[in-house]
Amino acid sequence: MFVIAQNTFRELLRSKLVSLIFFIGIALILLSLGLKTLSLWETSRMLIDYGLSFIELTGVVLILIITPWLITREISERTLYLLLAKPIPRERIILGKWLWLAWVLGCVVLSQMLVLWILFFLEHIPIEWIFWVALLGIYGKLLILSAISLFLTIWVSPFIAQFATLVLYWIGHSTFLILDFSDRHGNTAYAILGHIFAGIFPNFSSLNLKTLVWTGVSIDVNSILLAFLSAILYLLVILILMGVVFRRKKYDTI
Repeated sequence: MFVIAQNTFRELLRSKLVSLIFFIGIALILLSLGLKTLSLWETSRMLIDYGLSFIELTGVVLILIITPWLITREISERTLYLLLAKPIPRERIILGKWLWLAWVLGCVVLSQMLVLWILFFLEHIPIEWIFWVALLGIYGKLLILSAISLFLTIWVSPFIAQFATLVLYWIGHSTFLILDFSDRHGNTAYAILGHIFAGIFPNFSSLNLKTLVWTGVSIDVNSILLAFLSAILYLLVILILMGVVFRRKKYDTI
């Protein structure tokens, strides 16, 4: 499994598309520094908000462009059939692909974090511990989204997987808003819909912690720990389901 992940990781690191998206993300982070004169916010707030948002945006774009085509490209190049013909459990093959995604996303997040940290240093912006927690929350969202996207590629075409991944990303950020709306207006239908979404889809809004970095509001550590624990459990469920489905997937050529 780790050998498959390592080989795929090396192959995609040489991809011009991955490099292009990565450097665009770096450019957007640097652009946030140049926009500080146009913003009514203070520099620290703007850099933190825009910087973390651009890191997450880069990861989401990478997932949408690369992940849905992993299995399709392996089939077209016949390399997937070579792997399936070997005495390797199928779940290890698909989990190896996801591990590669996790490594690539980790490299992207760390490298862009380094650029953002340099900007903080130049602007004399102190970095508090909640910043690293917010960054970890972004990485957690990207891991879950990449697992969902890879799971969808087993079922549907790459274009449908891209669209469904984007929709699920939006739903994951909207569940809390639906529940909050239902509580304020006493709408039973929205309450039921919100609870259904909360039970099926990931709660990305609970991992969206970047506003805590610059707002100065009181931080509930227990809520943060619960959000990360829920994210880990959700990720494990998706990975298990992905392994089970891929193991039972039928390929005519095999």
